[in-house]
Amino acid sequence: MKVTPENIIANLIEREGRFFNRYKWEITVIYNGKEPTVVIDAYSGKFIEIYGPLS
Repeated sequence: MKVTPENIIANLIEREGRFFNRYKWEITVIYNGKEPTVVIDAYSGKFIEIYGPLS
């Protein structure tokens, strides 16, 4: 299956906690009826976590 822009959802979310002005990207890719989400620190670009069905 080809992943197209219509199958990608990206949300910029303010991170909770003691830090101010910290944001994260939550990127969901919809394919084959599954919707895994990758979470990335919006400032550093570092991987935070992945959740949802992966296989």
